Amino acid sequence: MNPEYLIKMANQIARNLGYEQDNDKRAEKVAGHIRKFWEPRMIQALLKLEPTDPQLDPCVVLALGKL
Repeated sequence: MNPEYLIKMANQIARNLGYEQDNDKRAEKVAGHIRKFWEPRMIQALLKLEPTDPQLDPCVVLALGKL
């Protein structure tokens, strides 16, 4: 799995859920979407990314902890 592609897709999910004002709820929705629609190998590759990666949306970083 290409890490840049995974970051791009996860960030798009977070942006599309930007209407949710509560960051914790938004992160839960991002995690829920990833659990529901992503293949397990994609999720595992995403979880291997460093949460300090500056390319990751802060909401995605919160979602990583919920996966």
